[in-house]
Amino acid sequence: METAPTRADARRWAARAGAGLLGLALAWVMVPDSLSALSLSRNDAATAAAQHPTDETLAAAGDAAFRNRRYAEARALADRALTHSLFNVVAWRVAGLSREAISADDESAASYMALAGQLGWRDTLTQLWYIDKASRLGEYEIALQRADALLRRQEYSDQVLGFVRAGALDPKIRPAILARLAEAPGWRPRLFLDARTMSEEQRQGVEALVGALRRTPHPVTRAEITPYIDTLIRAGAIGSAYRIYDLAFGATKAADGNRLHDPDFRQSAARGDVTTSPAQSFDWTISAPLGITTGFDPAGGLTIAIDPRRRGTVAQQLLALPAGAYRFDARLAGAVPQARELIRWTVECLPSRVEADAAPAEISQGAGATAMQFDFAVANDCPYQRLTAEAGASTIGSATTLTIRSVAIKPR
Repeated sequence: METAPTRADARRWAARAGAGLLGLALAWVMVPDSLSALSLSRNDAATAAAQHPTDETLAAAGDAAFRNRRYAEARALADRALTHSLFNVVAWRVAGLSREAISADDESAASYMALAGQLGWRDTLTQLWYIDKASRLGEYEIALQRADALLRRQEYSDQVLGFVRAGALDPKIRPAILARLAEAPGWRPRLFLDARTMSEEQRQGVEALVGALRRTPHPVTRAEITPYIDTLIRAGAIGSAYRIYDLAFGATKAADGNRLHDPDFRQSAARGDVTTSPAQSFDWTISAPLGITTGFDPAGGLTIAIDPRRRGTVAQQLLALPAGAYRFDARLAGAVPQARELIRWTVECLPSRVEADAAPAEISQGAGATAMQFDFAVANDCPYQRLTAEAGASTIGSATTLTIRSVAIKPR
C-alpha cells in the first residue's frame, strides 16, 4: 500500500521557497463545463482551452506549451487554470515548473510544486521533480518515498531504479534506501534483474546495496540475486559476479584461507527447496547421474552411492581463483583404499575448458579419514575455473558408498 504524503514535507518545501502558498484556503473547485471539453482537451489542448476554458482544458494547454518549451505561455495558462480550480494538480505543476524554467531563482516555483505534490500523489512528473529536488536538498526519506510510489506503479521504472542503485553509493542516502527495501516492496527484485542494462555507477551501487543489506535483518536472497550474477557470468565478468556472491553470502572469508564455498556441504544441505533458494553458479551443483545416488550426511558431507558400472559428475563448483599455485585437499570419511579409482577431481580452466596443470593425487589415511591431495597451478590466461568431482569405477567389483567430509583449496 502506498503511504500518503505528509503535510510536513510540503510545508518544508514551501518554507524553503518562502512564498507561503500552503496558507491558501482550498475552498472551492470548478468542474469541467462538459464531457466534450474533456474529450477535446485530450486531442487538441490549445483548441479545447480556447473553446472551453475550464481548469482541465487550460491546464492541459499549459502542459502542452511547457513540453514545447513555451514557458511563459505555459505559466499564463496554468495561472488561468488555477483561477478556475485550486485543486488542479497539473496546473500547480505546470505553474511551478514553468516558473523554475524561466528563472532558477524564482522562489515561488517550489511553493507551486509543494501544492502539486500535496494534491497529486499520482502525478508522475510532480513525483519526479520531488525525487530530484529532495535528493539535492538532503531530504532523502522524501525522495525515496516518492521513488517508491512510482516504482509501485511501474512508472519511469528504469530511471527511478537507476536513481536508487546509484544513490546507494552515497552513505547519506543509503539508510533511506535500506529502510524502503526492508518493507520488501514488489519492486525490490527488479533492482538486481539485468546487469547488462546498468551503468558502471549503478553496478557499483548494487554492490554497495548487497553488502549493506547483508548487515540488516533483510539480506538479499538467492532468488533476488541469481539473475544479476548469471547475467555477469554470461557477459564474462566472472570477477564481478564472484565479488557480488562473496558480498551476499561470504564465499571467500574462511579464516583458514580455503577458497571454496561451503567446504563441508552443510549449506547445500540446508538450502532445501531450490525453487525458493536456488543454487548459485558459485554454490555446489550436486547431481546424481544414472547408477549413482547422492545425498547429504547429517554430520556434514556429501554421501555418494556408486554403481561400479557407471561413472558421472556428482559435484561442481565455479571458482574465480587468481593466477598462482594452490593445493587441493579432500577428506573422505573412514578408510577408502580405492579412493583414487572411486572419485576423480579436476580443475578446468574456463572458458578454454583446458585442465589446469596438476600433480597426481596423493592418497593417505589416518585419524579415521582418507585424504586426497594434489597441487595445481592457475595460469594468467585462466580467469575462472570449474572444480569437478566424478564418481564411479569399472575396476571395482561391487557397489560401494563413500562420504566426502570436506574439500579445500588453499594458496601454496
